[in-house]
Amino acid sequence: MYRIYADGKLLYAPELAGDGYGVAQPELTAELNKAGSLSFNVPITNVLYSELQKLSTTITVEQDGKQIWKGRILNSDRDFYRNKATYCEGELAFLNDGIVAPYDYTTGGMSVGTYLETLVNQYLEQCSEGREIYPGKTSYTDTIYRGSEDYVNCLQELSNKLPSLMGGYLLLRHEGEKTYLDFLLNPGVRSSQTIEFGQNLIDLSEYVNASEVYTYLIPQGKKDEETRKRVDITSVNDGKNYICSEVGKKLYGNIYRTLNWDDVTQPENLLRKARRTLDKAVEMATTITIKAVDLHLLHVDVQQIELGNEYRVISKPHDLDQYFLCSKIKLDLANPQNSEYTFGCVTSSLTENQVKTVTEMNDQIFKQSTRRQEAMKNLFEQITGAKGGCRIDEYDENGMWIRELIMDSTDKATAVNVMQRSTAGIMFSHNGYDGPYTSAWGINGEFIADNITSGTMSADRIRGGELLSDNYDASKKIGTRWDLNTGFVDCHDFSLDDYLKYNAEGFETGAEKEKIYLLFGGWQVKKTTVEGEPAEYLETIDTQENGIGSCGPWVIWGGWNGKGAFNKANYAFVVDKNGECKVTNLINSSRAELKQDIRDYEDGALEKILSTKVYRYQLKQHGKDNDGKHIGFVIGDEYPLTEDAVDYSKSGIDLYAAVAIAYKAIQELTEKVQSLEEDKKHE
Repeated sequence: MYRIYADGKLLYAPELAGDGYGVAQPELTAELNKAGSLSFNVPITNVLYSELQKLSTTITVEQDGKQIWKGRILNSDRDFYRNKATYCEGELAFLNDGIVAPYDYTTGGMSVGTYLETLVNQYLEQCSEGREIYPGKTSYTDTIYRGSEDYVNCLQELSNKLPSLMGGYLLLRHEGEKTYLDFLLNPGVRSSQTIEFGQNLIDLSEYVNASEVYTYLIPQGKKDEETRKRVDITSVNDGKNYICSEVGKKLYGNIYRTLNWDDVTQPENLLRKARRTLDKAVEMATTITIKAVDLHLLHVDVQQIELGNEYRVISKPHDLDQYFLCSKIKLDLANPQNSEYTFGCVTSSLTENQVKTVTEMNDQIFKQSTRRQEAMKNLFEQITGAKGGCRIDEYDENGMWIRELIMDSTDKATAVNVMQRSTAGIMFSHNGYDGPYTSAWGINGEFIADNITSGTMSADRIRGGELLSDNYDASKKIGTRWDLNTGFVDCHDFSLDDYLKYNAEGFETGAEKEKIYLLFGGWQVKKTTVEGEPAEYLETIDTQENGIGSCGPWVIWGGWNGKGAFNKANYAFVVDKNGECKVTNLINSSRAELKQDIRDYEDGALEKILSTKVYRYQLKQHGKDNDGKHIGFVIGDEYPLTEDAVDYSKSGIDLYAAVAIAYKAIQELTEKVQSLEEDKKHE
């Protein structure tokens, strides 16, 4: 039996749902090398409804009294019925709160264990109380070479520099009151529980993704600075510079790939990494998702299905009898029989698109770093390789030193490359002594140059015409240009934390996978089709709860009940472009302090009602979701209508006035009826 706790207080227990401890649709997802998540809907009747706070509330899940998951609330949004749709992230995501300072272990290297300890200890110095994660153990003995020029997110840095490059798994381990982060080659053990068709195997689906699979791998290690050649495996692999997966070859044929490990200097280490990487590439191509009953729920002596363990999956109809690694578990806490288990080897902690984005970003950073290093290397070679030249000191008539000249000639008149140094600064020319000089560094701190190549630049103020990203190309719609004079920013993809996101091509979000072009605050801009017409709307993020249309048949709306989108029956308030307005209740402000010149309405309301005709009619313009047929009044010379019911523009009906006139007419009619009754009594 599963239970959910919030800061140690009971939040969910299925047997106590009627006593205020119920939640709807509790679903827990755990996955290797990911933080995992927990989602549920909290009704207003829950005893902890008002105590749940984003980021600060710690959520735990227990199964039969044993904690199986821990995390914190990330998002909690109320729907139309005030239920809180709550989404929690797993404990591993706590590491997102820490920043790793720039570091460089690319020269002497560092053991994997020391590297893990160094980065996790930085997180420990920054984390909040109750969020502590301590450096754990590792099964790797490698010496690795890592570095970062920037301040980076702790979890991303660990993921990118350990499992992404070496394989393996980042796993949390709880001992006593402490939580440890381990980095292990094998995440679990081989379990005795078997998942078998006809017993506890309910459904099975296979997913093959061969877009990134390869069956031959040519691995290359660190490049030798003198020979400019990379370390290979020929000396430890029978003279061959490649390895092959026989299983993959039978499944997918001959597919070659080359990978570089810039931190590997020994051929035997390179061969070991290559074999591990190739095996994973083939395994990652196939994953199996099954619906199964965890026999531990029926028999306590059967080992529970746990993330990272290996299980024998047997299904004769699918010709399957093999051990698989449990890489993902999706638990339906309310209906455990609907839980899903994914087997295979899914080690990536990002989606395929995110992996591509991060890889491209890393490639770009690497290119920038390489460009800077190449520029430094070229400049070093020019300076140290320069031969000849002349150094001259110049003095004034009093013998006081004026300047130093370093030139490529003994004569100022014929010199081309000239460097001048004085007490005012230093300047450079490749246009002769008289210049013009292209760069200078003054004693006042001013630095003038045509081109500056640097790594990280810190400045109190930057003045200039424009800022360009390294990959900016307007014709290809990539990169960013920022015109500092006009403030114009030319980019096709922009993000400001999670508050503002923009992509010119649109990005998919929400369960409907619709394209969103702009996100800011709690709003999103979406282009779609409504009632067969192209439409663009500003609406509540991930829902159509409230919105405003810039084009399309709907102008403004609110109070969506979460059912069919853009169906007026499912909204509390809608105004469309044809002027039709649907509201749940229309209230006119009518307080005396808002009004002046207040007088009784004159008699004759009944005659005005009787002189006004009511018609059936059809609007010439109406929404595609209705026929436009109505019953009401018509304003026109040929259509009798009291002017008191017409608005100030003479183009619409003042409904408040019409109701008031009807009230007055009823009062007059009532007086007549009472008068007749009195007369009848005296007959």
